[in-house]
Amino acid sequence: MTKTDLATARPAGPTPAHPLPAQPISAEVLAEKYAKDDERTVADVHRRVARALSALEAADKRAFWEARFMEALEGGFVPAGRIQSAAGTQLSATLINCFVQPVGDSIASMDDGHPDIEEFIHAKDKGDLKNFNLSVGVTDAFMQAVEANGDVELVHRAEPGAAHKAAGAYARPAADGSPGWVYRKLPARTLWDQIMQSTYDHAEPGVLFLDAINRDNNLAYCESIAATNPCAEQPLPPYGCCCLGSIDLTRFVRDPFEPSARFDEAAFAAVAQTAVRMLDNVLDTTVWPLPQQQEEARRKRRIGLGYTGLGDALVMLNLRYDEAPARTQASRISEVLRDAAYEASSDLAKERGAFALFNADLLLSGNAFASRLPAPLRERIRANGLRNSHLLSIAPTGTISLAFADNAS
Repeated sequence: MTKTDLATARPAGPTPAHPLPAQPISAEVLAEKYAKDDERTVADVHRRVARALSALEAADKRAFWEARFMEALEGGFVPAGRIQSAAGTQLSATLINCFVQPVGDSIASMDDGHPDIEEFIHAKDKGDLKNFNLSVGVTDAFMQAVEANGDVELVHRAEPGAAHKAAGAYARPAADGSPGWVYRKLPARTLWDQIMQSTYDHAEPGVLFLDAINRDNNLAYCESIAATNPCAEQPLPPYGCCCLGSIDLTRFVRDPFEPSARFDEAAFAAVAQTAVRMLDNVLDTTVWPLPQQQEEARRKRRIGLGYTGLGDALVMLNLRYDEAPARTQASRISEVLRDAAYEASSDLAKERGAFALFNADLLLSGNAFASRLPAPLRERIRANGLRNSHLLSIAPTGTISLAFADNAS
């Protein structure tokens, strides 16, 4: 979209003939989790958040951006819960929903080749770690072994004890030449079946396809990812943060449920572009629990913009969720979000500077997600830079959908 398009494309919600009354649960969640002091309505919270995030703008532009931010919030942008509850308050609290914190050789997940992997998979069978989200990091080699009915080696750099050695553990140099130990072998399908059974029983552990994640990573040239945040919205490096927000898709359906129902792509893109600026401002507004987290964000400026209400929006567009036209519509919505977000971040880089580790040649080459952007966007990024290394995340939106999106699916 051009700047002229952005100036005229104003977000607006749907206008059904018989709007439904607000659900009482939405007001209850708003009051319990997000409203502060004398705030009573969603609009009250929006005003506080818009004012707080616009405080980062130049003094002569602050009123302009506060109005634009308020417009985006009223038009369907739903920042993550920490932003809604703490921005603009007297609380000395982070606006970031969560972080990845490195812990020894296991980062908030465990690799498929770790000697303790079976105990990790079954940790919830007896109620252990019941309040933790668990994930197994799965490599291409492991999945190939599953397909070929091959074995997987359980390996660690620590020397095993006498009992393990007696059972057959042996030394094996690692790829970098450092000493490593094979504790034992087992059929890859046996391990995979255990993962699937535990997922059926406990909805845990999740599976992280680590090689695919790292191939797709925009920053594969300067970081390696081995974990996600606790709810798996974002694969993140150590000290990486989730600076999240979602856009309520139901707000962009025009003539809902009618034969003429359509999705307003221009209004959606306009909100997405404003939302990128707001989330970028969060990174400079928030309190950081640890200096390593602040430095990680400074160098890469990750944000995660996504959407909520897809199921409801498809129903309003007269599309069945499980049929090809609905998948085509969802794909198109995702493309519009992708292009609007990357375009806005490139424009921000021209205004404010690119993220510190930006390298156009490396970012736009290889298998990285950014290398597959449309050619005009890649050229724009090459010319202007990119403000944020990563821009998109489809995050679960439990209570924020209840409070701010009328309980959208």
